Formats: sequence, structure tokens, C-alpha cells
Amino acid sequence: MDRKAIESITIVVGLFLLMPAVTSASDDSSDPQSQWHLVLSAGAVSWGELQDLEPATGGEFRPLGFVFEISAHEYLKRWRSAEVYAGVDIGAFITDSDVPGIFENISQRGIFVTPSLKLRYRTAEKAYVDLMAGAGWYEIDFTELFCTPQCIELNEAHSANGFGGYIGIGTGIGRSLNAGLKLHFTEFGNATGLGSGAGSLGGPIVMFTVGWRILG
Repeated sequence: MDRKAIESITIVVGLFLLMPAVTSASDDSSDPQSQWHLVLSAGAVSWGELQDLEPATGGEFRPLGFVFEISAHEYLKRWRSAEVYAGVDIGAFITDSDVPGIFENISQRGIFVTPSLKLRYRTAEKAYVDLMAGAGWYEIDFTELFCTPQCIELNEAHSANGFGGYIGIGTGIGRSLNAGLKLHFTEFGNATGLGSGAGSLGGPIVMFTVGWRILG
């Protein structure tokens, strides 16, 4: 079984495990008072396959970078001992390199929009554990950026997009602080804009974020 099939099965299984919580949810008198949660997060991204690329101009893409994310979820119902939420995650990530372009070194950027489901298990009055899964749209590019400090796009070497998804786990302490770890799976095909023999690019993309709940 190839990697793409394994990744697809992983996402489907994650969504399958969460779906019964929506279809069989029932009312409960202990439902949370807040129906919506809005969270702003920032953290680190690790994309190991970037290091496997072999650009025609030489150099190497760094696998570590930064990620920023905003997520909005609505409380639906209670299912057994879990609170069920549905919503969407919107994020952007960037990594650097020493791969030379025409004017500057090439940076890798990405965005994603993933509708998602979340099961929240309360471990204490103000602490919880989340199980998460989502699927949606991913887009990346490899672009020369000139930053002083605002960034200007100089030249785009390659871009790609496609569908994918993620599974994840998160935790919260107190009213507003939380942290999460997500594994994103997707395939972007061959990075031909970086050279005919640069190689292909896909997941997993690992993201660790710390967030602040500004609503809910």
C-alpha cells in the first residue's frame, strides 16, 4: 500500500470516528453556555519532505517554519462524555531556504481551509482534551520575497494545490489558553517549477500551535 493511500485512510478513519458524535448526539442539561469558540493560534511547522527536494539552482529548503491559524467552531450537542463542535480552520505557514532565485532566496508558503469536527473531553472544570479531524483545500507556492520589513513578492518559481486533511489532538488549561498538535496529509505532485528533477512533494506536515481563545 502506497503512502497516499495510507494518508487517505488515516483521514477517513479520523472523520469516521468523530461522525457518530454528530449523528447520535443528544441534548444534555450540562451543555456549555458559550455556543461559539474563536481561537487565534501561532506556532511551528515541520515539513520533512522539503529537505528531499533537489532544486535545479542548488541549495536546500529548511523543514522548520512558522504557522498562524484562526479557527471557529460551534457547539452542537453532547455525545456521551464529549462535547461536539463543528467549524473551520484557516491557516498559513512559511519556511525559508538557501535556494537561490533570480533576486532573493526562495521561501515556501502555504495556506489551508479545512472544515472540521472536534470532540472535547473535560478533565477538570477548566481543563480539557480535544480530538480533531478535518478535510479541505491546501495551496502552496515557492516565491522570492524581499522584506524590509514588509515583504514584496518578486518572482514565483512554483505553485500547487489540492485536497487533503488532518487529524489532531489538543488540550486547554484555564479559560483561554490551549495547545494543539496536528498532522496534515496532502499531495502536491512534482515540483517542476524548481527543476525537472526536483522531486515530488506531499505530507505529512506537522503543526504545533499555542492559541488564545478570544470568543467563547
